[in-house]
Amino acid sequence: ARVLIDDSYNANPESFSAAIQVLTAFTSKKILLMGDMLELDNKGEYYHKQIGRQAMLAGVDKLFCFGSLSKFAAESFGASAKFYECQDQLYSELLEMLAENWVILVKGSRSMNMEKLVVRLKGLTK
Repeated sequence: ARVLIDDSYNANPESFSAAIQVLTAFTSKKILLMGDMLELDNKGEYYHKQIGRQAMLAGVDKLFCFGSLSKFAAESFGASAKFYECQDQLYSELLEMLAENWVILVKGSRSMNMEKLVVRLKGLTK
C-alpha cells in the first residue's frame, strides 16, 4: 500500500514526536518529509537535531529535509537523510527512489508550505 500522511499545517517538537510514533507503526518503508519548525526562539537548532535523532532511532528509513533549520535534523539522522534548498529538487529525488510500498509523513510549520508537496504526492497514492 502507498500511504500519505498530511500533517503539514503546523509543527512543534511535541507534535513532531507524536507524528513520528504514528509513522513508525507502519510496516512499509517509512519516509519523513520534514520542513522547519519555526518560532522556537534560540532553540531551533537543538530541537531539529533532537527530531532527526528520534526519527533515526524510531526506524524511519529516509529523511528528506527542506528549510535551513531542518538541515540540523538531517545531520543528526545520518547517511539516509538529505537536505534540500528547494522543494522541487526534493520532490524529484523522492520520486526516483519510491518503492511500491511506502508511507510518507509530511510535516512542517505552516509557513514552510509543505502542503505543496502533499498536493504533488497525492496522485501517487492510488
